[in-house]
Amino acid sequence: MSNRKLLVGASIPTGLKAVKDFEAMKLGEIVLMTLPDDAAQAAEVMRYCRERGIYVMLGEIVHRGGDERWRYFNMGKDELNKVFAEAGDYYLGRYTIGEAGGIMYWPKEYTIKRAVKNYMNLPPAKDVVDAKQKYIDYLKGYIDREERDIANGPLLNVDSSMLFKYQAEAGIDYLTLEMFPGSPLRMFPAIRGCARAMDKYWGVHIAIGCYGGFAIDGLWMKRWRQSLYLSYLVGCEFIFPESGYYAFGYQSREGAKKFPFDCKEMKDARAELREFVRFHKIHPRPSNNPRVKMAVIFGQYDGCPGLWNKYAWGQYESGNQWKDSDAERSWEMTDVLTTRENPYSELQLGENSFSGNPPYGQYDILPAEAPLEVMQQYSDIVFLGYNLMDSPLYAKLVAYVKAGGNLLMWLPHCNVNPARSAACRSAGSDQRDSAACRSAGSNQRDSAACRSAGSNQRDSAACRSAGSDQRDSGIQLFNNGDLSELFGVKITGCLEPNVVGVKSLGNGVLPIAYRGISRDPVMIGDITCATVELTSKEAIITAGFTGVHGATVELLEATPALIEHSLGKGKARLVPAFDYPGAPGMRLWAEHLLRNISLAAQGDIRLLSSDSVRYAVYDAAGYSVLYALNTEFDVTQSVKVMVDGIAAEEATIPASSMGVLFIHEGLVIHPDLKETAVTAWNGGACTLVSLADQKVTIANTTAVEVPLTLNGATVVVPANGTATIACAEAHGDLPNDLFTKDYMVEPPLVVTDTRLPY
Repeated sequence: MSNRKLLVGASIPTGLKAVKDFEAMKLGEIVLMTLPDDAAQAAEVMRYCRERGIYVMLGEIVHRGGDERWRYFNMGKDELNKVFAEAGDYYLGRYTIGEAGGIMYWPKEYTIKRAVKNYMNLPPAKDVVDAKQKYIDYLKGYIDREERDIANGPLLNVDSSMLFKYQAEAGIDYLTLEMFPGSPLRMFPAIRGCARAMDKYWGVHIAIGCYGGFAIDGLWMKRWRQSLYLSYLVGCEFIFPESGYYAFGYQSREGAKKFPFDCKEMKDARAELREFVRFHKIHPRPSNNPRVKMAVIFGQYDGCPGLWNKYAWGQYESGNQWKDSDAERSWEMTDVLTTRENPYSELQLGENSFSGNPPYGQYDILPAEAPLEVMQQYSDIVFLGYNLMDSPLYAKLVAYVKAGGNLLMWLPHCNVNPARSAACRSAGSDQRDSAACRSAGSNQRDSAACRSAGSNQRDSAACRSAGSDQRDSGIQLFNNGDLSELFGVKITGCLEPNVVGVKSLGNGVLPIAYRGISRDPVMIGDITCATVELTSKEAIITAGFTGVHGATVELLEATPALIEHSLGKGKARLVPAFDYPGAPGMRLWAEHLLRNISLAAQGDIRLLSSDSVRYAVYDAAGYSVLYALNTEFDVTQSVKVMVDGIAAEEATIPASSMGVLFIHEGLVIHPDLKETAVTAWNGGACTLVSLADQKVTIANTTAVEVPLTLNGATVVVPANGTATIACAEAHGDLPNDLFTKDYMVEPPLVVTDTRLPY
């Protein structure tokens, strides 16, 4: 993925004066705006931006879901293209198909007959393959029309869902997350994973005005600040707010509430953005690529948007089988990667707790369609939601593991039947997640189609029953259940759903909770177990499902809960049950496995902290930078950086603030001010720029004392100890105006037009 310059800016009103006001307020170097509807005036704005080095993005020209113009009634395609060309390389494109994921995540009434005058709901689909194609075709129609009839690209989306891979497939050039309608701790991994898979320019449009809270109060302002620094931390290539900082209005309990441009709240909101702009100018992020070792796979034909609505693929009128199921609910489990384990849980193991942050603080949601070379950038990948298996994906997973990757899947991720219905039914009093074993009678199974050698088993090729209540759309396993090449196993049948727990056999690589097999089972739930035949000497059963206290190895191996297959340089792990990870009975076991994958994948730099601290690690020339964002609104948080397993002494991060720490050969350097950057590191000498005079703390995680020279002053840091040094304000080669005392003072401006693009 190319390393582009980070751009920070704002949405602004129309016209040249708005651009000049933007400059005067020192709000960055990128604007989202609407041009004047006059070719000469619009060209003047674009030309000015090019001359002043301001990048431009534009809002949509055509109303969403329709063909009526929203803007530029007086300019045709040729005129618009000439206007856009005036900005040269500083024109980054315009939004189109804005919130096109809303077809799937808005309440269904919004789309039926275009009730909110935006998109129409998608037509009925017969299966997930058909549903995906209908969505792609729907989007492609608007994208093709934009380029054919309106103006040339580049074209951007802006969306709050996880559906970026489909929008990119439809023809979108650059990706934009509308931050806040969905959890940023899930949506940032989704957009970043898609951008990495498809090498797309990507960033964030922060909808703090509409979704930052129900009142502009103290918490709203802290949330706004955190949204900027979180966007920076995760690697966004452009960052700007949608609204809520220029002028704003909404309904309060007292009625309409207006915040004019010059009110205190709006000035404070702009001050937060101005401070963030100064931070990123003084401290340039080393790259747009934080270290990420772990990915959750966004499966083929998965139509889960990841927020709000509870229908897959927006199929509101195609039957209840499209409603939220265990497949979609599996995505809720990404919260496991960003929340701390119950401290009183006996399942939490080890001397230190890294639950609450994945390896290096970040994970990606990676499209299953990602090229093998992109997939191989991750040491560990896990399937959670829906997936439709096929030969190319299966072969890619085999190649990924052989080259050294670690894979975790559940049997439903090997399904080849594109129909919804039974394959995605939720578990309930009379439902089976597996599809697998329903029959016409309450307790009967068709012996020809679903019986296997054992009296309580089902044939794995179909795992379906016959009769008036037959499940023709049930899970059908890839290669008729022969998963030998990837997992070293054949699935030979399925058992009746049964309430069982898990016991580890203590023989796998993962640090799964183990206390012997003659103890109580843990993580108990209603499971539809598979029966298996191991087909590789490199495959071992590392845990089994059981409800028995005094279990035997043979009993546990008869109903395996986890199979670990050594394949080439990697490990392919399979949970041989017909339940999705998000199924109620499976969830405890799935969460434990997810935490263990995260624990096993931890790297050489780790952070010990509460799960209120989000962090990321970036590599620079000869050193690394760790960003730690304290999301507690009111309370300072302590953190410990661990380097190669040795913890530095505690550092503290103020409430709603970000700490910047530099790591070099076992030293952890923590300046008091985040507006600090390394400009050179030569052996034991480091040169910093600093916003003001400050104290710098150096922690030594090595067993020998280390001398370090900072800006010409030398300090000896004792072995496994700390030292502090005074660091004077230093500008380096940066413009002096960044360091002036009045930098944060907003100049007096007369602003009458406060209408933003959105």
